[in-house]
Amino acid sequence: MILKKLILKEWFKSFFISFLVLLLLVSVSHLISELLRGSLGPAKIFYGFLFQLPSFLQKIIPVCCIFGSLLSINRLINRNELVAIFASGYSRKNYLLTIFQASFVVACIQFYNIGFLIPSSTLEKEIRLNPGSKTLKGEGLRKIFLEKGKFWYKRDDYFLSFSGFNQNSDLLSNVYLLKYGQDHSLNEVILADNIKYRDDHNWLFSNVLIYSDLGSTDFPKVTRQESLLMQLHEIPQDFKEIQANISTLNFFELGRYIERFKNSEINTSAFEILYLDMIGSSIICIIFALLASMPLFYPNRRGNPFGKYLMYVFFFTLIYWFAYSYLMELGKNSRLNVYLSIFILPGSFLLFLGLFFNKHSKLSN
Repeated sequence: MILKKLILKEWFKSFFISFLVLLLLVSVSHLISELLRGSLGPAKIFYGFLFQLPSFLQKIIPVCCIFGSLLSINRLINRNELVAIFASGYSRKNYLLTIFQASFVVACIQFYNIGFLIPSSTLEKEIRLNPGSKTLKGEGLRKIFLEKGKFWYKRDDYFLSFSGFNQNSDLLSNVYLLKYGQDHSLNEVILADNIKYRDDHNWLFSNVLIYSDLGSTDFPKVTRQESLLMQLHEIPQDFKEIQANISTLNFFELGRYIERFKNSEINTSAFEILYLDMIGSSIICIIFALLASMPLFYPNRRGNPFGKYLMYVFFFTLIYWFAYSYLMELGKNSRLNVYLSIFILPGSFLLFLGLFFNKHSKLSN
């Protein structure tokens, strides 16, 4: 237990030192960049930085896991304490398990940051700094969708309700259109299985049911039509912005959001990628911490290849971020399964670690 506390103390000490250094570098560079641009006042720049801080932490935390393992192991090697730890009977397997436990705590913090703090800070930023933004307007529509299962869109002369928007075909599904007059009395209700954009604000309604003359004292007139061409204020880009900017939804809300769209037979690949990324970006904290623990198998100061392993880990990290971003784009465009897009790289890294540790299995016990 004493040895485990020593290892954890060294790991978290290295983690927090690297965390503070990287956070300071990122913060200073961001603030200087914003001040030089001169488009915002100092107060807005400062508040904007606070709201963006969770997004910065998303990139900083995994890198700090690398330094947490590398620096703590190197410090123990230089003080000849790592040899003493292993000589006392504390195996490399137990050491790796301790690093796993430490990085698991960090991964949980990362998950909370990505899944909850970032959406919350993004929404708070829009409320305080951009109160009239489309992101904030879309947030209200998405909240209604989560509660009712349909979007409700209000214009000056009608309410438009729909279950989902297919960005590939510019198609709204399960549409209700409620038209009202200047006195806000309901004049006409139009129901359609779907509506498809044509051009110049023209939308083609399919399989239409129309209830008209609702303002008269007689019974409403009911009409069925196979199609109906009608002008709306909206164009496809308006609906794309509503669905695309889902940065204000937390982990559970985004999960329900995706389920709602699946019921509407809408392509949800872009949303599922963001949802699974919250998990994948948390898991990588553990993988990076274990990847940087390879110097455990060279505990002597004379044979300590710290610089070499630092370059190896840095190289693997760059490959990971570039490849991960590319695979995410493939998943968003439905060119690759969303689960493969997110988990194929972490799985490959785990396979590499498994082969490396198996190669040194005699030393692990």
